[in-house]
Amino acid sequence: MANRAFIRFRNITIPYYSEVSNVFARFTAYSDKSDNPVNLRCAFVNEDNPDAPVSFAELQAFSLTDWVSWSSLESWMDGFVYDTPTLTDIFQTIIERDGWESGNSAILIIEDTDSVDQRDFSSVRFSSAEERPLLFVTYIAREQFVVITERGYIYCGFVGAHIFSQDCDEYTRDVWVSKTDAPWPGRSLFAASTINKKGYLYYGHGAMVGGGYTFIRDCDEYNPDVWTSKTDAPVPKRESLAASTIDNKGYVYCGNDPNFSSYQDCDEYNPDVWTSKTDAPLPPRESLAASTIDNKGYIYCGLSITNYLQDCDEYNLDTWASKTDAPLPGRYYLAASTIDNKGYIYCGHTILVSLQDCDEYNLDTWASKTDAPLPGRYLLAASTIDNKGYIYCEHQLYQQDCDEYNLDMWTEMTDIPSPHRWGLAASSIGI
Repeated sequence: MANRAFIRFRNITIPYYSEVSNVFARFTAYSDKSDNPVNLRCAFVNEDNPDAPVSFAELQAFSLTDWVSWSSLESWMDGFVYDTPTLTDIFQTIIERDGWESGNSAILIIEDTDSVDQRDFSSVRFSSAEERPLLFVTYIAREQFVVITERGYIYCGFVGAHIFSQDCDEYTRDVWVSKTDAPWPGRSLFAASTINKKGYLYYGHGAMVGGGYTFIRDCDEYNPDVWTSKTDAPVPKRESLAASTIDNKGYVYCGNDPNFSSYQDCDEYNPDVWTSKTDAPLPPRESLAASTIDNKGYIYCGLSITNYLQDCDEYNLDTWASKTDAPLPGRYYLAASTIDNKGYIYCGHTILVSLQDCDEYNLDTWASKTDAPLPGRYLLAASTIDNKGYIYCEHQLYQQDCDEYNLDMWTEMTDIPSPHRWGLAASSIGI
């Protein structure tokens, strides 16, 4: 079995996907060696952030990059430094791994191939580390190539003074583009979801010719960048409902009618056919939010008469099950999305207070997360784009805000195009 040594270089502050142009390791000779030439080879451990091995068996078991030959080493003199051949290609392999992050460690393996004699180098701790091995890297940080798999869309909303927007705006990598308007009427307090890479708008209340508004049952399909009116949703007309997509079918939940009576209705849309399904659990509710987790629908919170709900209910195979309540306070006019198979509810309104709350739902357990940026907001919309959550607009201060939620951190992004709006809806559509 070949002799093998390793050096673990810690806290390498080189960004992921940087372009390296020269890499080598430098060793200081521990003793004089002037006997037969020595043949070595070098490789990096092919892992994201490897720990040091605690046994020779672990050292032997590592998965490695390709080997680089370091052969015919002549005499070494104690205290002199000696450099390896270039390790550029094999180090590039390490920092292009998906799990590489700036600050990771890398382990370099030095192995004797067929030598009779040996060369000794100083260890990390020898002579107060003054003769420790060093890794030299010349690199240029470059932007990581990002594969975009979906785009965000926001639809319609209430602008004010009985003005309802028909706007459709597309969001990709912090760039907004105005798209073809949704069909008449402009609307708010409706719901949206995505089915087979097409967006669908359901119900709401909409503008009337000559002013004012009326409740609608409209169902409209957006196949970027073309709108098509589809079969109306079932009676009654309603607003302040929620929607999600399960197994390539749209589901709309609850809401209230023109008499402001709340509903428990659950209706399925399998383009272009509507089917009434089992009602959601009591109480009837409006101004709720919904998302889909692991092919099951979840509805969150809402308003029932004057009760601010914390309810969380699961819909699976036309069966409803009540789950653990969302954290206090009960709220309505909130938004929701799913990130990495976890549900997230954002903001909302409770007794005279607009919220910044962000709460995570995972395996029937709730966890309070970092608050969304100011201001507290309600009548907002949310979607998930490439595993990041986004919230859009709000009613409290008539903002055009777009904020990104990723790994429990919020980032303020580019505002949506004018006009400001609320009671809008959002979805993400795959490319």
